Amino acid sequence: MSDNFHYEETIKSEKIYEGKIIKVKVDTVELPNRSYAKREIVIHGRGVAIVAINDENKLYLVKQFRKPLNKVIYEIPAGIVEPNESIQEAAIREAQEEIGQKPNKLELVTEAYASPGFTDEIISIFLATELEENKLELDDDEYVEVELVSIQDALDMIDSFEITDAKSIIGILYAARKLGI
Repeated sequence: MSDNFHYEETIKSEKIYEGKIIKVKVDTVELPNRSYAKREIVIHGRGVAIVAINDENKLYLVKQFRKPLNKVIYEIPAGIVEPNESIQEAAIREAQEEIGQKPNKLELVTEAYASPGFTDEIISIFLATELEENKLELDDDEYVEVELVSIQDALDMIDSFEITDAKSIIGILYAARKLGI
């Protein structure tokens, strides 16, 4: 079966909202069977996430309140790539802001779409090592608590549903595999 069978032709696109972080549009599409449907799409800037591992093979997690979930969750450090910033520069900056560590070695381990059913956001996930203390200020609206855990403890936290954030699960699993854990 060819990819064209699945292709949806955009007939009309209407901007609904434009905010600081996201834009929302509604596209009217023609389906392969010639019928029409609406697609609500969130346009989101590129993101980065960092599995930062220190010399003792412990990784940094951040705990923070997430309003859409209305609860505090564990995540690996992450953030948005700023205009005119490379994904590597964004990863280094986010690590410094959120955990106070500057990675001297940064390796892109994978990229993942956050939720391709409704958003175009793609997240570049890095393994960061050779860390040195170098803190940048958090954004004004960020309140995070940093925890240092062994990779095995992080894997256990995934198994026990303490870590439920997809980018964090992906990053931790990749790091564990890469380090042979």
